[in-house]
Amino acid sequence: MSETTKFLGKKAVYLGKHLDFMEAHFQTDDNQTYVWEYVSRKNLCRAASVIVHNKDEFILIKEYRQVVQRYAINFPAGLIDPGEDEVDAAKREFEEETGLQLINPTFSVFGPSLSSAGLTNEKVYTVLFDLEHLHSIGQKLDPSENIKVLRVPSKGLLQTLINMTDGETEIGSRLLNFAIGFDYGQKLHSR
Repeated sequence: MSETTKFLGKKAVYLGKHLDFMEAHFQTDDNQTYVWEYVSRKNLCRAASVIVHNKDEFILIKEYRQVVQRYAINFPAGLIDPGEDEVDAAKREFEEETGLQLINPTFSVFGPSLSSAGLTNEKVYTVLFDLEHLHSIGQKLDPSENIKVLRVPSKGLLQTLINMTDGETEIGSRLLNFAIGFDYGQKLHSR
């Protein structure tokens, strides 16, 4: 692959209700022309992923994902609405998906990061909330959503998640990468 590329343009191949199937055309420094297929979200290319650490546990979700026809364990997440900032979107998505209200959290915002740069132009902000108390307010799910709330201990997070996987349940990539880093950090800290 060449060191530089020149973007020649993009073309919509299929326009869907929520997603567009696109082609990006580019040329390398050796004058070869290529086409890269990707998916673009309608209007919104920003999402919030929510990490909630409550005392000694993480609040996660187990959601049935129609595309892979199985459950995925992940952080609560969702699209950022127009005019909404990352923190408000993260709070809203967390409360809708878990039915839990964050009480006096401290937070940090990271990002944006690329969701899957070879597949989509979506950018994700990760919002980390650290808190001592949660209040139950009831889930507010869309009719097509099937979400269970999981409270997973911080200690042994990676192994606990691995033990939860089976032929019907898998770990989302963001959560798996986080758990690997968290586990590695704990091992380094205990040396």
